[in-house]
Amino acid sequence: MFNTGICTLFSPSNRFRPMDLYDPLDPKQFGLWQARVDYYPEGGTLGGDTITAAILPVYTANKVPPLGSRWWGAFANNPIVGHILEDYPDISLENIDYFARYKTTRNGWDFFLSANTGLSPYSVIKREGATYVEEIIRIYTLAGGFSTTMDGFEIHGETLYNMSDGDKDQDYLSSVLGFTYTFGENVRHVFMEEIVFTLEYSRELILDQQRADNYIINSQEGRAGTNDLLSRIQFKYDQNLTFENLFHYDISDQAWMNRVEITYRLGAGWTTNGAFEIFGSQNDFVPVSGWLNFDNISYVQWKNNDRVVVYVTYKF
Repeated sequence: MFNTGICTLFSPSNRFRPMDLYDPLDPKQFGLWQARVDYYPEGGTLGGDTITAAILPVYTANKVPPLGSRWWGAFANNPIVGHILEDYPDISLENIDYFARYKTTRNGWDFFLSANTGLSPYSVIKREGATYVEEIIRIYTLAGGFSTTMDGFEIHGETLYNMSDGDKDQDYLSSVLGFTYTFGENVRHVFMEEIVFTLEYSRELILDQQRADNYIINSQEGRAGTNDLLSRIQFKYDQNLTFENLFHYDISDQAWMNRVEITYRLGAGWTTNGAFEIFGSQNDFVPVSGWLNFDNISYVQWKNNDRVVVYVTYKF
Protein backbone atom coordinates (compact mmCIF):
# COMPACT_ATOMS: atom_id res chain seq x y z
CA MET A 1 0.00 0.00 0.00
CA PHE A 2 2.88 2.33 0.62
CA ASN A 3 4.64 1.81 -2.73
CA THR A 4 5.31 4.92 -4.75
CA GLY A 5 3.38 5.33 -7.98
CA ILE A 6 3.71 8.70 -9.67
CA CYS A 7 4.36 10.30 -6.28
CA THR A 8 1.83 8.45 -4.19
CA LEU A 9 1.89 6.57 -0.90
CA PHE A 10 -1.01 4.46 -2.15
CA SER A 11 -0.99 3.57 -5.83
CA PRO A 12 -3.86 1.49 -7.31
CA SER A 13 -1.75 0.32 -10.24
CA ASN A 14 1.20 -0.75 -8.06
CA ARG A 15 -0.91 -3.29 -6.18
CA PHE A 16 -0.10 -5.85 -8.91
CA ARG A 17 3.50 -6.15 -7.70
CA PRO A 18 3.87 -9.28 -5.53
CA MET A 19 5.30 -8.74 -2.06
CA ASP A 20 7.02 -10.65 0.69
CA LEU A 21 4.68 -9.76 3.57
CA TYR A 22 6.39 -11.81 6.25
CA ASP A 23 6.72 -8.43 7.99
CA PRO A 24 3.77 -6.42 6.55
CA LEU A 25 5.18 -3.07 7.68
CA ASP A 26 8.47 -3.76 5.88
CA PRO A 27 7.39 -5.45 2.63
CA LYS A 28 9.89 -6.54 0.00
CA GLN A 29 9.03 -6.67 -3.69
CA PHE A 30 9.52 -9.92 -5.58
CA GLY A 31 11.24 -9.92 -8.93
CA LEU A 32 9.02 -10.97 -11.83
CA TRP A 33 9.85 -13.02 -14.88
CA GLN A 34 8.98 -10.82 -17.83
CA ALA A 35 9.83 -9.92 -21.39
CA ARG A 36 9.74 -6.12 -21.61
CA VAL A 37 10.41 -3.49 -24.24
CA ASP A 38 10.76 0.27 -23.59
CA TYR A 39 10.55 2.50 -26.66
CA TYR A 40 11.65 6.16 -26.63
CA PRO A 41 10.37 7.89 -29.78
CA GLU A 42 12.54 10.68 -31.17
CA GLY A 43 11.06 13.79 -32.74
CA GLY A 44 7.42 14.33 -33.71
CA THR A 45 4.63 14.66 -31.18
CA LEU A 46 5.96 11.76 -29.07
CA GLY A 47 9.43 13.22 -28.58
CA GLY A 48 10.74 12.43 -25.08
CA ASP A 49 7.89 10.05 -24.26
CA THR A 50 8.09 6.40 -23.21
CA ILE A 51 6.06 3.46 -24.51
CA THR A 52 6.34 0.20 -22.55
CA ALA A 53 5.07 -3.28 -23.43
CA ALA A 54 5.55 -6.38 -21.29
CA ILE A 55 4.56 -10.04 -21.09
CA LEU A 56 4.59 -11.73 -17.66
CA PRO A 57 4.29 -15.52 -17.99
CA VAL A 58 4.52 -16.60 -14.33
CA TYR A 59 1.94 -15.86 -11.62
CA THR A 60 3.63 -14.99 -8.32
CA ALA A 61 1.50 -14.85 -5.17
CA ASN A 62 2.27 -12.68 -2.15
CA LYS A 63 4.27 -14.42 0.55
CA VAL A 64 2.21 -14.15 3.76
CA PRO A 65 3.25 -14.71 7.40
CA PRO A 66 3.16 -18.28 8.77
CA LEU A 67 -0.11 -19.43 10.29
CA GLY A 68 0.93 -18.87 13.92
CA SER A 69 2.24 -15.34 13.31
CA ARG A 70 0.90 -12.45 15.39
CA TRP A 71 0.15 -10.67 12.09
CA TRP A 72 -2.91 -12.92 11.79
CA GLY A 73 -4.19 -11.32 15.01
CA ALA A 74 -7.01 -13.24 16.69
CA PHE A 75 -6.94 -15.69 13.76
CA ALA A 76 -3.29 -16.68 14.29
CA ASN A 77 -4.14 -20.30 15.06
CA ASN A 78 -7.03 -20.59 12.59
CA PRO A 79 -6.62 -18.00 9.79
CA ILE A 80 -9.02 -19.62 7.35
CA VAL A 81 -12.67 -19.58 8.47
CA GLY A 82 -14.29 -22.68 7.01
CA HIS A 83 -12.82 -25.32 4.72
CA ILE A 84 -11.29 -23.63 1.67
CA LEU A 85 -9.21 -25.25 -1.06
CA GLU A 86 -6.65 -23.17 -3.00
CA ASP A 87 -6.64 -23.21 -6.79
CA TYR A 88 -3.69 -21.05 -7.83
CA PRO A 89 -2.81 -20.56 -11.53
CA ASP A 90 -0.17 -22.73 -13.16
CA ILE A 91 2.22 -21.70 -15.96
CA SER A 92 0.21 -21.81 -19.16
CA LEU A 93 -0.72 -19.65 -22.13
CA GLU A 94 -4.10 -18.77 -20.63
CA ASN A 95 -2.44 -17.38 -17.47
CA ILE A 96 -0.01 -14.97 -19.17
CA ASP A 97 -0.24 -11.28 -18.24
CA TYR A 98 -0.05 -8.58 -20.93
CA PHE A 99 0.80 -4.98 -20.03
CA ALA A 100 1.22 -1.71 -21.96
CA ARG A 101 1.93 1.84 -20.74
CA TYR A 102 2.43 5.27 -22.24
CA LYS A 103 4.17 8.06 -20.26
CA THR A 104 4.55 11.66 -21.32
CA THR A 105 5.26 15.19 -20.07
CA ARG A 106 3.33 18.17 -21.41
CA ASN A 107 3.70 21.79 -20.24
CA GLY A 108 4.88 20.83 -16.75
CA TRP A 109 2.40 17.95 -16.33
CA ASP A 110 3.42 14.29 -16.14
CA PHE A 111 0.84 11.76 -17.38
CA PHE A 112 0.61 8.02 -17.81
CA LEU A 113 -1.96 5.66 -19.29
CA SER A 114 -1.77 1.88 -18.98
CA ALA A 115 -3.75 -1.22 -19.92
CA ASN A 116 -3.40 -4.73 -18.56
CA THR A 117 -5.03 -8.12 -18.80
CA GLY A 118 -3.85 -10.77 -16.42
CA LEU A 119 -4.43 -12.46 -13.10
CA SER A 120 -6.01 -10.57 -10.21
CA PRO A 121 -3.96 -9.74 -7.10
CA TYR A 122 -7.06 -10.67 -5.07
CA SER A 123 -8.86 -14.01 -4.78
CA VAL A 124 -12.56 -14.93 -4.90
CA ILE A 125 -14.45 -17.95 -3.58
CA LYS A 126 -16.24 -20.47 -5.80
CA ARG A 127 -18.55 -23.23 -4.59
CA GLU A 128 -18.10 -26.63 -6.22
CA GLY A 129 -20.70 -28.95 -4.68
CA ALA A 130 -19.90 -29.13 -0.98
CA THR A 131 -16.40 -27.70 -1.51
CA TYR A 132 -15.31 -24.06 -1.43
CA VAL A 133 -12.37 -23.07 -3.64
CA GLU A 134 -10.21 -19.94 -3.41
CA GLU A 135 -9.52 -18.91 -6.99
CA ILE A 136 -7.39 -16.32 -8.80
CA ILE A 137 -9.32 -15.02 -11.83
CA ARG A 138 -8.45 -13.03 -14.94
CA ILE A 139 -9.11 -9.30 -14.93
CA TYR A 140 -8.86 -6.37 -17.35
CA THR A 141 -7.65 -2.95 -16.16
CA LEU A 142 -7.23 0.57 -17.48
CA ALA A 143 -5.29 3.11 -15.42
CA GLY A 144 -4.20 6.71 -15.71
CA GLY A 145 -2.49 9.28 -13.57
CA PHE A 146 -0.94 12.73 -13.43
CA SER A 147 1.39 14.89 -11.39
CA THR A 148 2.41 18.54 -11.57
CA THR A 149 4.04 21.23 -9.42
CA MET A 150 2.66 24.59 -8.31
CA ASP A 151 4.86 26.77 -6.12
CA GLY A 152 5.82 24.50 -3.19
CA PHE A 153 3.12 21.93 -4.02
CA GLU A 154 3.34 18.72 -6.01
CA ILE A 155 -0.20 17.53 -6.88
CA HIS A 156 -0.90 13.98 -8.06
CA GLY A 157 -3.74 11.62 -8.80
CA GLU A 158 -4.34 8.16 -10.18
CA THR A 159 -7.40 6.10 -11.18
CA LEU A 160 -7.73 2.42 -12.07
CA TYR A 161 -10.74 0.70 -13.64
CA ASN A 162 -10.90 -3.05 -12.88
CA MET A 163 -13.24 -5.44 -14.75
CA SER A 164 -13.36 -9.16 -13.95
CA ASP A 165 -13.63 -11.88 -16.57
CA GLY A 166 -17.13 -13.37 -16.77
CA ASP A 167 -18.45 -11.35 -13.78
CA LYS A 168 -16.52 -13.60 -11.39
CA ASP A 169 -15.75 -10.59 -9.18
CA GLN A 170 -17.00 -7.03 -8.76
CA ASP A 171 -16.05 -4.35 -11.29
CA TYR A 172 -14.78 -1.19 -9.61
CA LEU A 173 -13.00 2.13 -9.94
CA SER A 174 -10.12 2.77 -7.51
CA SER A 175 -8.70 6.30 -7.19
CA VAL A 176 -6.26 8.33 -5.13
CA LEU A 177 -5.75 12.10 -5.01
CA GLY A 178 -3.19 13.96 -2.96
CA PHE A 179 -0.42 16.50 -2.69
CA THR A 180 3.10 16.93 -1.37
CA TYR A 181 4.20 20.27 0.04
CA THR A 182 7.85 21.18 0.58
CA PHE A 183 8.32 23.95 3.13
CA GLY A 184 10.68 26.75 2.19
CA GLU A 185 13.70 28.29 3.88
CA ASN A 186 11.68 29.16 7.00
CA VAL A 187 12.37 25.63 8.28
CA ARG A 188 15.80 26.93 9.29
CA HIS A 189 14.01 28.57 12.23
CA VAL A 190 13.21 25.09 13.60
CA PHE A 191 16.74 23.85 12.87
CA MET A 192 15.73 21.72 9.88
CA GLU A 193 17.16 21.61 6.38
CA GLU A 194 13.88 20.48 4.80
CA ILE A 195 10.30 19.54 5.79
CA VAL A 196 8.08 17.64 3.33
CA PHE A 197 4.40 16.86 3.98
CA THR A 198 2.23 14.46 1.92
CA LEU A 199 -1.53 13.94 2.28
CA GLU A 200 -3.68 11.54 0.23
CA TYR A 201 -7.22 10.21 0.09
CA SER A 202 -8.10 6.96 -1.69
CA ARG A 203 -11.59 5.77 -2.57
CA GLU A 204 -13.22 2.89 -4.40
CA LEU A 205 -16.48 2.98 -6.37
CA ILE A 206 -18.18 -0.37 -7.15
CA LEU A 207 -19.61 -0.40 -10.68
CA ASP A 208 -20.98 -3.95 -10.97
CA GLN A 209 -21.51 -6.90 -8.66
CA GLN A 210 -20.22 -10.48 -8.81
CA ARG A 211 -22.75 -12.42 -10.95
CA ALA A 212 -21.09 -15.60 -12.25
CA ASP A 213 -22.72 -18.92 -11.30
CA ASN A 214 -21.32 -20.57 -8.15
CA TYR A 215 -19.01 -17.60 -7.35
CA ILE A 216 -20.24 -16.65 -3.90
CA ILE A 217 -17.64 -14.37 -2.25
CA ASN A 218 -15.99 -11.42 -3.99
CA SER A 219 -12.69 -9.69 -3.19
CA GLN A 220 -14.17 -6.50 -1.69
CA GLU A 221 -13.14 -7.12 1.92
CA GLY A 222 -9.53 -7.70 0.89
CA ARG A 223 -8.99 -4.78 -1.49
CA ALA A 224 -6.75 -1.93 -0.39
CA GLY A 225 -7.57 1.77 -0.55
CA THR A 226 -11.36 1.55 -0.54
CA ASN A 227 -11.81 4.53 1.83
CA ASP A 228 -8.48 5.56 3.31
CA LEU A 229 -6.59 8.62 4.47
CA LEU A 230 -2.78 8.62 4.42
CA SER A 231 -0.25 11.21 5.53
CA ARG A 232 3.51 11.43 5.82
CA ILE A 233 5.72 14.21 7.16
CA GLN A 234 9.51 14.10 6.83
CA PHE A 235 11.96 16.26 8.74
CA LYS A 236 15.48 16.41 7.31
CA TYR A 237 17.99 17.76 9.80
CA ASP A 238 20.94 17.25 7.46
CA GLN A 239 22.12 14.70 4.89
CA ASN A 240 22.70 12.15 7.66
CA LEU A 241 19.69 12.52 9.98
CA THR A 242 15.96 12.43 9.13
CA PHE A 243 12.70 11.97 11.07
CA GLU A 244 9.43 10.68 9.62
CA ASN A 245 5.83 10.14 10.71
CA LEU A 246 3.57 7.92 8.58
CA PHE A 247 -0.15 7.74 9.44
CA HIS A 248 -2.77 5.56 7.75
CA TYR A 249 -6.45 5.70 8.72
CA ASP A 250 -8.91 3.13 7.33
CA ILE A 251 -12.14 5.12 7.49
CA SER A 252 -14.46 2.17 6.82
CA ASP A 253 -12.93 -0.03 9.54
CA GLN A 254 -12.23 2.95 11.86
CA ALA A 255 -8.74 1.54 12.34
CA TRP A 256 -5.30 3.12 12.08
CA MET A 257 -1.55 2.72 12.01
CA ASN A 258 0.93 5.35 13.20
CA ARG A 259 4.69 4.94 12.60
CA VAL A 260 7.43 7.27 13.86
CA GLU A 261 10.91 6.63 12.47
CA ILE A 262 14.42 8.02 12.84
CA THR A 263 17.05 7.35 10.17
CA TYR A 264 20.74 8.02 10.62
CA ARG A 265 23.36 7.51 7.92
CA LEU A 266 26.49 6.08 9.48
CA GLY A 267 28.53 6.54 6.31
CA ALA A 268 30.14 4.29 3.69
CA GLY A 269 26.81 2.64 2.77
CA TRP A 270 25.67 1.98 6.37
CA THR A 271 22.31 3.28 7.67
CA THR A 272 20.54 2.63 10.97
CA ASN A 273 16.77 3.03 11.54
CA GLY A 274 14.64 3.03 14.65
CA ALA A 275 10.83 3.07 14.52
CA PHE A 276 7.85 2.94 16.89
CA GLU A 277 4.63 1.49 15.40
CA ILE A 278 1.18 1.84 16.99
CA PHE A 279 -2.05 0.16 15.81
CA GLY A 280 -5.59 0.85 16.98
CA SER A 281 -9.28 0.73 16.15
CA GLN A 282 -12.73 1.57 17.46
CA ASN A 283 -14.28 -1.75 16.40
CA ASP A 284 -13.74 -5.49 16.60
CA PHE A 285 -13.16 -7.24 13.29
CA VAL A 286 -15.36 -10.09 12.07
CA PRO A 287 -15.30 -10.79 8.31
CA VAL A 288 -18.77 -10.20 6.87
CA SER A 289 -18.27 -12.98 4.34
CA GLY A 290 -17.35 -15.51 7.04
CA TRP A 291 -14.11 -16.14 5.16
CA LEU A 292 -10.69 -14.70 5.88
CA ASN A 293 -7.36 -14.57 4.08
CA PHE A 294 -4.41 -12.27 4.69
CA ASP A 295 -5.70 -9.66 2.22
CA ASN A 296 -8.57 -8.64 4.50
CA ILE A 297 -6.63 -8.55 7.77
CA SER A 298 -7.25 -5.10 9.28
CA TYR A 299 -5.38 -2.92 11.75
CA VAL A 300 -8.21 -4.02 14.06
CA GLN A 301 -6.42 -7.37 14.25
CA TRP A 302 -3.10 -5.72 15.18
CA LYS A 303 -4.23 -3.82 18.29
CA ASN A 304 -1.82 -5.85 20.44
CA ASN A 305 1.08 -5.62 17.96
CA ASP A 306 2.56 -2.23 18.95
CA ARG A 307 6.32 -2.54 18.64
CA VAL A 308 9.73 -0.89 18.48
CA VAL A 309 11.90 -1.81 15.48
CA VAL A 310 15.66 -1.20 15.13
CA TYR A 311 17.67 -2.32 12.13
CA VAL A 312 20.91 -1.60 10.27
CA THR A 313 21.19 -1.58 6.46
CA TYR A 314 24.24 -1.80 4.24
CA LYS A 315 23.99 -0.91 0.55
CA PHE A 316 26.73 -1.57 -1.96
